[in-house]
Parts: sequence; structure tokens; C-alpha cells
Amino acid sequence: MIDKAKGLPADEVFLDLEDAVAPDAKAEARTRVAAALAEPGWAGQLRGVRVNDWTTPWTHADIIEVVSAVAAAPHAELDVVVLPKVSDVSHVQALDLLLTQLETIHGLPIGEIGIDAQIEDARGLMNVDAIAAVPRTRFAIVVSPPGGRGKGCSLNPSSRRKLLLGAKVAASERCRDGPGALALAFVGRDATVLAERHADVVEPLD
Repeated sequence: MIDKAKGLPADEVFLDLEDAVAPDAKAEARTRVAAALAEPGWAGQLRGVRVNDWTTPWTHADIIEVVSAVAAAPHAELDVVVLPKVSDVSHVQALDLLLTQLETIHGLPIGEIGIDAQIEDARGLMNVDAIAAVPRTRFAIVVSPPGGRGKGCSLNPSSRRKLLLGAKVAASERCRDGPGALALAFVGRDATVLAERHADVVEPLD
């Protein structure tokens, strides 16, 4: 599967330590992921790893072990860490601090490893501006419901604003009414958005 991923015509490929890995296989998976990031055969994509979220006992080890192993391997590259279940800016700030410490320890350029923040609930969407404002955040992605599939879209400025305002209204309702899946995705600094709904304000990419 990793060999197949290397040749995909994608802008970014991330290797998963979260849902795809059973609890008793996390340690072995970290070693395999770090080794894969150092292997030849990648097609120029950004290379990433999705770690476990901060509510689990594995986040700290995921980040330290993978970044340390990548730093020690001559040809390894880690461009981005994908952090799931981000509901507050503090989640991204904590990861930023830990990455800064690791970059300092291993002599890596400070801030070189970016963060993709996966937002999976209404509270996270309400905090998306603060999350996206952290300098290390490259994307703040709102994930569609379990089993849902997002669409790649390009937004003009007015459509982007309309989508975000509508999303925040929906998120506010969800926060008052209790947990609920959100079916759209906002994002980052390059005005790219993934969306499951609200197709009336976005233009699908070919």
C-alpha cells in the first residue's frame, strides 16, 4: 500500500497512524512509517503522517518517534503532520510547541514541518479562524460525516466568505443542540476548500 501511495498523482500523501492502525500495532506502525518516509521512489508529493489525536495516549509518542526517526535518516522527508479531531486552537498550539522542540533538538529548520488540522465537530468549526491563524497551520480541514466523501473545490473570495459564514451559523446551531456531524469543509491559506454540500457556492475542480 505504501509503495502504491508513492506513485499517486497527488499534491500530498499522508501515512496513517490513527484509524488505520489497531492500538496494539501503534508502536510498530511508527517505525514502518518513519522508514517509508526515508525510502526512495516518491513522486514529489508532500509527505505527511496522520497522528492520533490529543485525547488518546499515543499522540506524544507518534510525534516524537516519527520526527526523531526522520531527522536521523539522511533522505527522509516529513512535510506535514495531520492532526485529527481538532476542536480548539490549543490542540494546534500544543503540536506546534512539540514540533518546535523536536526541530530544535535535531537541528531542523524551525517551522518547516506544517500542520493539517482536521476539524470534526461544530466547536472546531467555530474556532476555525484561530486554528487557521497559527503560522504552522497549512490547512484547517472540516471533515464530512463518517462515510461521507468530500469534493475538491475552488472558491472565489465572495463564495468562500458565503460558505464560511453559512458553516459558522450551522456550527453554532450544532453547539447548542449537541454533537452532530458536519458535512462540509473549509480551508486554508490557499483558499482551497473541500465540501460535501453547499455546492451552490463552489466550483468542483476537474
